[in-house]
Amino acid sequence: TRSRSRSKTTVMVEPAEPPQRPSTTFAYFALVCAGLIGALSFGLRMSFGLFITNISDEVSGGSREMFSLATAIQSLVWGFGTPLVGSFTDRSGPLWGIWAGALLCSAGLFFTGLSHEPIGFHLATGAAFGIACAATSFGVLFGAVGKLFTDPARRTRALGITTSLSSLGQFAVPQHRNTTQLEV
Repeated sequence: TRSRSRSKTTVMVEPAEPPQRPSTTFAYFALVCAGLIGALSFGLRMSFGLFITNISDEVSGGSREMFSLATAIQSLVWGFGTPLVGSFTDRSGPLWGIWAGALLCSAGLFFTGLSHEPIGFHLATGAAFGIACAATSFGVLFGAVGKLFTDPARRTRALGITTSLSSLGQFAVPQHRNTTQLEV
């Protein structure tokens, strides 16, 4: 029998450099941006109720059920879309998820204004805006802000500020609509 000798090669691998921590200024800038995105997202969603009479009269001849169904579709799509959007943002980063949500929000609002049939209203306000809410709500925003604040005490404070700013939007955006509404 023949014996084979194998030479073992040892490869020296240098340890990878630790990831660089973002600057504090960038982290707080991202915190304010996340709060404003949440404020606009939740504020727009809350202001839909102020348009119920106008939209219901225009789209379905005064039927409030059509508006209620669109709101229910929006809530369901938001709930079912949140894990899907979360998976997308885990792979591609929160910035892409937020941009996609902003584009869907814009498209949903645009097509809501163009819809004259209930099905168009349900697709624009229910489906498109529901996915936009999933992409611009707490799941994505908390993930983005939480990664930037490594200290647990600062992270808790940053997430609290993000929540507060988002909640402020639920109050401020509908109030702004009330002060700028023109009587026809």
